[in-house]
Amino acid sequence: MRRSSVLSKITLMYVEVNAMIVREEYKTRADGVKLFRTYSDEGRRIIQNETGIVYGEAIDVENAPYTYTESDEDVELTAEEALNIILGGEGV
Repeated sequence: MRRSSVLSKITLMYVEVNAMIVREEYKTRADGVKLFRTYSDEGRRIIQNETGIVYGEAIDVENAPYTYTESDEDVELTAEEALNIILGGEGV
């Protein structure tokens, strides 16, 4: 009996969860720079600690010096933002 194994594809996903803040690998740009998405798993806005700017989600380059804290404010999407999410960024 001959044993063989087939490995079609391995996808590695970097995910870091810290106090309801999720940081995950988002995509790689054409120039090879990795982008990471940071958001609240509770649907709240996040605050960039270094600047105090509030975001619904943040996309940063790998090794960016930013850290985030979850706020008490819920994320509210506009109809256009919701459509972009549903259509994978191909909306209006």
